[in-house]
Amino acid sequence: MQNKPFRNIATVRNLEQANSLISCGIQLLFKHVDRIPGLHKEYCLLQDKQGNTVVLCFERFIDSYLREGYEVIVPWSPMDIESNQSGWGAYVLPPDLAVGELVFIPDLLENISGQSSFRKRNALAIWNGEDFEIQPEEEEHSVG
Repeated sequence: MQNKPFRNIATVRNLEQANSLISCGIQLLFKHVDRIPGLHKEYCLLQDKQGNTVVLCFERFIDSYLREGYEVIVPWSPMDIESNQSGWGAYVLPPDLAVGELVFIPDLLENISGQSSFRKRNALAIWNGEDFEIQPEEEEHSVG
């Protein structure tokens, strides 16, 4: 059996980059990123219904955005101010990503513990058509 290299799934963590990719027709899968508890404020992410623009909101008064045709894509969530983490991220979805395809995510958004009980930074995942199913770690990894 021949080993096939896994495709890498890129991660975006800033609005300018996300909006630039969206304007080029690239699909993004937005996720809330849990961070270590600490000093934080709340945010939510909104996207216009045409899928052209993403907006980061810190104010609870989002009615004007909703009236203008925006919808909430990440609900009100804490943002970790101390470590300057955005609290959200998005995976860049290749246009030909197939259901059941095994991929490598080098910058994992999910907060999952690895074998050493530290947060996993990367993982293999299977695309199910709506989300990535993170695969459990194997006993040993070999790079070849």
